[in-house]
Amino acid sequence: MTGMKLCDKCGYRHGYGRCCIDIYQQLSRTKGPSIVGKVLLAFVLPVLVFIGCMILTDYLLSTFMTQEGAKTAIVFLASIATTITFVQLVRVFTRKPVNLESKQNSVT
Repeated sequence: MTGMKLCDKCGYRHGYGRCCIDIYQQLSRTKGPSIVGKVLLAFVLPVLVFIGCMILTDYLLSTFMTQEGAKTAIVFLASIATTITFVQLVRVFTRKPVNLESKQNSVT
């Protein structure tokens, strides 16, 4: 392997570019808005809604149904439908408004 040398900082072989430790340090210094809320809203809350709906639907159907196979299918389908509805509502409420005036002004 020509052009590769053993790095003094991390011990891995690199070309003549920067070390991976330098790249990670540069990434840690980047400034920007926090995305924790968006990640929770996009990934964690739908999972919690799905699990909560499964528990609630199973509890409600346990008094009416005795057939486990049919009850499981209904619980799953109800949970999927509720989760899809929740995700669509999140998309509607977090959508950014479109500024139509600036687009019309730039065309003319």
